Amino acid sequence: MYIPINTDGEGFFSEGFVVKFYTKDGTNWVANFKPGWTNYYDVFDYPKLNIVIIIAGGFVYVMSPENKKPIVSYELAVEYALNHNYENLIFSDSSKIFDYNIFENSLWCSKRLSVDGIKDLKIQDNVLFGKTYDLCDTEQWQDFSINLDTKEIKGRYLIEGSSSTTFRKKSWLKFW
Repeated sequence: MYIPINTDGEGFFSEGFVVKFYTKDGTNWVANFKPGWTNYYDVFDYPKLNIVIIIAGGFVYVMSPENKKPIVSYELAVEYALNHNYENLIFSDSSKIFDYNIFENSLWCSKRLSVDGIKDLKIQDNVLFGKTYDLCDTEQWQDFSINLDTKEIKGRYLIEGSSSTTFRKKSWLKFW
C-alpha cells in the first residue's frame, strides 16, 4: 500500500505521482505524491545527502527516504527543472525562476519575468540563460540571464518594480 504525500495535510486523494523509496536498512516504501496543475514530473536524487526531490505536476517535495513526510514542500507550478551543481535545483514556471538551495533549505524566487512562458533554460559559468515571452510589447521571445551567485537579472522582465524573494525554512542538515 502506498503512503499519500501532499502539501496541505489532506489524508487521501486520487492517484498522483508514485515513487518507491529505499531506506538505509534495506526496506522500501511507496509514496503517492499529490500533483499540482502542470504536466511536469521529475525525480532528483541526492544519495550522498539522503535527499530526493520530487516534482509532481509542478508541486515540489523535498524528501528523505527515511521519513514518510516531506522535509519541506512548495505548491509551485513548475514547468521545468534543471540540476545545478550539487547544491541547487533551478525551477521555472510560466513567469518566474526559482533557485532551491539544498544545503540552506531556501528557495529564491525571481521577479516576474514573463506573462506567458519561459523556455530554453541552460546554465553556463554559473549564469542561467533563457527566453521569456513578451506578450505586452513585441509578442516575441526575449533573452534573459540571471547570475546565480548575485541573482542579478539582465534582459527584459515584466514588472519593473517587482522584487525577488528568498524563503528560508529551518535547516534540515545537521553538522557535527
